[in-house]
Order: sequence, then C-alpha cells, then structure tokens
Amino acid sequence: MMAGMRDEFKAHVDQAGSQPRLRLRITGPDRPNLIAEAATHLEKHRLLIETITFNLLLPDEHRYVMEIVARGPLEEIHATRLLVDSEELLPKSTAADRTFHWPSASMLHVAMDTPDEVGLTAKVAQIVGKPRDTHGREICPSGSFVHLMGILHNSGGPGGGTAHFALRANIAAQTPEIRDDIAAHVQAWATKNERDRDVWTCGLDRP
Repeated sequence: MMAGMRDEFKAHVDQAGSQPRLRLRITGPDRPNLIAEAATHLEKHRLLIETITFNLLLPDEHRYVMEIVARGPLEEIHATRLLVDSEELLPKSTAADRTFHWPSASMLHVAMDTPDEVGLTAKVAQIVGKPRDTHGREICPSGSFVHLMGILHNSGGPGGGTAHFALRANIAAQTPEIRDDIAAHVQAWATKNERDRDVWTCGLDRP
C-alpha cells in the first residue's frame, strides 16, 4: 500500500425516523485499526452504532469498503460529520503499514451476541489491530479484517426485550501464532467482562 492514499467518504444525515442517524460509506486503502478508530470516534460523540459492515475488496489492491449507521443527538452527529469532512475520522495511511500475502494467511472467525454496551465494536477491533510479537520485520504484526458485520437487535424480537449487539467477523493473520494470540486475547477480554458465554472464536485454517 502506498502512503498518502486517501479514503473516500460519503456521509448523510437522516432525520426521517424518531431519532436522527448518520449514514457513512467509506472506501480506501486497507490498514490497521480502521474499524477501531471509526467506532471510537462515534462512541465518544455518544452515537450508538446500529449496524456496521466492513469488507476487503480486491485483495491484491488492499482496499476496503465500510458502511456504518449510527444514531444519537443531532448536534453530535453534526460534530462527527465535521470529523469526516476534515478527514480526521480514520488513521492516515503510512509507509509503515504492512500488507498481507493473503494466500498464506491464517484465518479466524470471531462471533458475539451480547447485551449492548458502548465500546463493544471498538474493543474487538482494537484487539485485532494490536501489534503482536513477530519473528521478522516482513511479517504484519496485527490481524486484519476480511469481513465484519455487526447489528443492534432486540433479544425478545419485535415485541420487546434487551438490546443486544451481534457481530460476526473473519480475520486474517500472517501466522498461526498471531491468529491464536488474537483469539486468546478476545476470549480473555470476554471472560474478564463476564461475556464469555456470549463470545466465541473458531480457527478457519485447513486441518
């Protein structure tokens, strides 16, 4: 990936429902902590993520597309829109960003269905993007999302219940050791926060 490549943003404020929503669509060069940075900024502005998707596009071009719908106070939506317009919502691409050799990557699936709380998406994404110890500078030290989908839903169905957040994500790591470290970190975080029954991981490599 070339340093300095820019993201392309499309932002729309939707005031048609009972509460205003910010709709974002972003494409650009893939790099660590995109989801974590976006989710953290939204949550700092008291915006609740209703749904989020992230997909890697053509892997040899290392580009992504991410879409988010978040609701909250209109003044906070406008403040977040200013971050988008000033290109401060996401980390800049740099020459230090590592790219993957995708055919040899190790794969991990992370799933979560748990009572909603501010920061869930950001925390999982931060764990994936955390640099790990590696045995060579040519190895990307963090995980990379290939696909992520998250949605706020009602555990009791349309009739009522507790607000839950469901997340499914496929994650690539350059080595099996990094993949396993990410999985262990996710499970440790879930256990510490009494969500171990709500979070699970599964390796996707060939047996």
